[in-house]
Amino acid sequence: MTDKTAKAKILYIQTVISETRMFV
Repeated sequence: MTDKTAKAKILYIQTVISETRMFV
């Protein structure tokens, strides 16, 4: 996995977490 892919994955996970917090 490249560094770019890792950063994109982290950013995606952070977005999902923040969206989940909004629903809760």
